Amino acid sequence: MADISSKFLERITTWLVKSLWPWIIKHIWPVIEKKIINAFIPLIDNLIENIFTASSDKKHQEAEDALKRAAEADKKAETAETKKEAEAYHELAKRLREMADHYEHEIKDLRQKLDSLAAQSAEKFKESLDNLHLDKIIQEHNGKLIAEGKPLPPLPPPNN
Repeated sequence: MADISSKFLERITTWLVKSLWPWIIKHIWPVIEKKIINAFIPLIDNLIENIFTASSDKKHQEAEDALKRAAEADKKAETAETKKEAEAYHELAKRLREMADHYEHEIKDLRQKLDSLAAQSAEKFKESLDNLHLDKIIQEHNGKLIAEGKPLPPLPPPNN
């Protein structure tokens, strides 16, 4: 009886490794891989968006403050007592608007860099999944299962 049971387990093991596992890799793994990617990509996007928001909020505030100060400088230029004083306020307003524009450009640059980083991270993650080589993780060697080069315990006998 033990001989029949061990032969049965050997046949099952061979079938699992040579037939079922390759079938899982070919037909099931792509579905699982897509699910993993579809779960991971939103995490990357959310992280990038949080970084962008935290970084850009301060720059937006600085740009708004600069524009507000530019408007104040323009008002002071209108009520200036001398032409020279008015020109100085107009120059200050101009520089403050340039500062605001600079902050907005920094925000756009940050967005582009973070979007690029997100795309690169997603691509590297997909490559990592592709490089798992699941077909090589579990194999049959001399009638025994091995995983990553190490023998696995034998399959338990079937329950009666």
